[in-house]
Amino acid sequence: MGAWDKRNRRRRRLLLVGLRFLLLAAAAYGLLLCPSWVEEKYQGTKVYRNAPLCTAARQGLAVPADDCLEQLTGRVVDKATRESCTTDSNGVSSCTTDYDVRVRYERGTPWLSVSASTYRAVRRDDRAELRTWHGSVVRMVVHGHTQSYLAPAESAMLWRMAGAWALLGLVVGSLAVHRKTYAGFFAAGWLLLTFSAVAITDGVLFGSLDTPDLIVFAALSLPGLGVLVAGWRFSPWH
Repeated sequence: MGAWDKRNRRRRRLLLVGLRFLLLAAAAYGLLLCPSWVEEKYQGTKVYRNAPLCTAARQGLAVPADDCLEQLTGRVVDKATRESCTTDSNGVSSCTTDYDVRVRYERGTPWLSVSASTYRAVRRDDRAELRTWHGSVVRMVVHGHTQSYLAPAESAMLWRMAGAWALLGLVVGSLAVHRKTYAGFFAAGWLLLTFSAVAITDGVLFGSLDTPDLIVFAALSLPGLGVLVAGWRFSPWH
């Protein structure tokens, strides 16, 4: 019976090693593809962030007609709230309210997310000053409140960078984490670091990172770093 148990344990160990190797290989391959995967949306984001207003573009700036920010006027036609609730393991529920306004302009009638203060201030038929990029609203000024939105290329680039960070975590985790007791800590800590990692990378790529930003992102990194350190300190093999 003891020999049988040993063989089973050996098989399970070999299976886990094989699965770890496959996970590492898949993550490493995905990571190698990430530069070209992100590059496509990076170029689109770069064009967007450097784009002039269409009025300036038509006055002789060397940009294609589509690569400028259109200024349009719309009207608020509706507004609504949405509530999403979650329940934790102790049965305690918490709810979040999202605020939206619907704006009609010559290209469509989209719903746009707004802050609570903007939602309270706007009324139907209020005038809305819009800026659009390739047909998507990226800025709205209504009733003295300004709301900004990510351009499609910008949003896609940030999500792809987050995906690259996750793949990097799989590679690092597959190589460095050998105990189940630490795997959960590592995954949680790495996930908590995603926002700071993406924001810092974005700032470096576009040259917009300054000292106050670094201080903020460093502060936002503390929970993730704390989980990683706590898991390492309290793991049995430490």
